[in-house]
Amino acid sequence: METRLLHWVKTTNPHSTIPRQPPGTDVRVLLPLAPEFEPLATRLTDAGVAFRQVRYWLEDETISTVGDGARLAPLRATAAVATLVNGVGADPVTVHGVDATAARDAFEMMWQAHDESVSTAWTPVAAADLVPVDWLPICHTRR
Repeated sequence: METRLLHWVKTTNPHSTIPRQPPGTDVRVLLPLAPEFEPLATRLTDAGVAFRQVRYWLEDETISTVGDGARLAPLRATAAVATLVNGVGADPVTVHGVDATAARDAFEMMWQAHDESVSTAWTPVAAADLVPVDWLPICHTRR
């Protein structure tokens, strides 16, 4: 059982707003690393909300224990495929129990993987340097 007030959000919407949470709530946001998200990053910084940017992102998700009256509630996770993937918003799905715990743990792993201490510098590598040449058509790589 989660005993902290937490409100963690993954977003693919550059116009997202993160609702104000009760004092002491662990609020975190994961968002794409793309120019159109810079205004959102600035708003989050100004609001004192912790965020990390990820080079790719295809889902929207909220993991929270903040319930009615800003009280601790059972852990829940609500996810939907981003509108950028299918052009229209998919109906969100909310899970509880072990499924919500798995979503929380997956968020935490992504959060840690995109810590500022982790280098975001990268150099493209040709697929032919990594996989057998016969696989290249499967990889959709230009020769």
